Amino acid sequence: MTGPLESVIGASADIAIRRNLTQILYKLEDAQSEPMLQGVLIKIDADTKKAASLERVSC
Repeated sequence: MTGPLESVIGASADIAIRRNLTQILYKLEDAQSEPMLQGVLIKIDADTKKAASLERVSC
C-alpha cells in the first residue's frame, strides 16, 4: 500500500474514525503526514504454486 503514514486509506485518521463511530458522513480530508510504501514481495514456487519466501518491503 502507499499513502500517508498516519492515515486511514489516505484520509485524516481522526475524521475517518469519527465518521465510522458516529455513522455521520463527515467530509474526508487528505492526511498530511509523511508518505510511505509498504508491502510484501512473495516468491512463488513454480512447481507447487506455493509461497517459497516472503520479504517485507517498507520505504
